[in-house]
Amino acid sequence: MHEVTAWALGLVREWLAEERFGGSRLVFVTRSAVPGGGVSDLAGAAVWGLVRAAESENPGRFVLV
Repeated sequence: MHEVTAWALGLVREWLAEERFGGSRLVFVTRSAVPGGGVSDLAGAAVWGLVRAAESENPGRFVLV
């Protein structure tokens, strides 16, 4: 789980640092990772939460599917 969330955090940081992606959205696709929806992928759930936090701090830059 730590490895996956560290990778996702690095990707989020790189995405936000790149000016060329300023008008674009980064899409994260998870499966069985949404709290309240029967979580069976704990690493995916951690990434989901991390991206939700990044999304709230940077509206319009990320999408969770």
